[in-house]
Amino acid sequence: MSAVHSANFSVRRRSRDRDHFSGDGVWLNAQTLDGTTVVAAAGELDASNIHHLTDYARSCLTDGHALVLDFTQLDFLGARGIRSLREIADDCDRSGIDWALVPGHAVNRLLRIFDKEAQLPTASSITEALERFSAPGCAHSLLQLVTKSG
Repeated sequence: MSAVHSANFSVRRRSRDRDHFSGDGVWLNAQTLDGTTVVAAAGELDASNIHHLTDYARSCLTDGHALVLDFTQLDFLGARGIRSLREIADDCDRSGIDWALVPGHAVNRLLRIFDKEAQLPTASSITEALERFSAPGCAHSLLQLVTKSG
């Protein structure tokens, strides 16, 4: 971690959607899309700051919405990140909340090493994750309007 990232600062501010967190080399933001909470992470997550992700994700589970962790902009995820993701998965299971991880390049490398059995639910994009969550409850999307002729 560079000297810039090790600066101990944090900012937490309220926006229209959710809190934003920035500090210790990581930026976290949550917003609600189609009834799903999407937590985006950017920067680096390692043993020194992984607790920010765990705490932030847990704070987003209170509304009962499905959860998507968007790690496409994450530059680095340390091995402790897998433990954090499993803790988040356990929290979601206990709360009956569906969730998915959208990994970026750095996270995909780690998953290939530490999640060989693909126990963590991944999606290739936020759109895919949102479709997965809405599929069971959206049978109406399979219906087509048919006009009556003659």
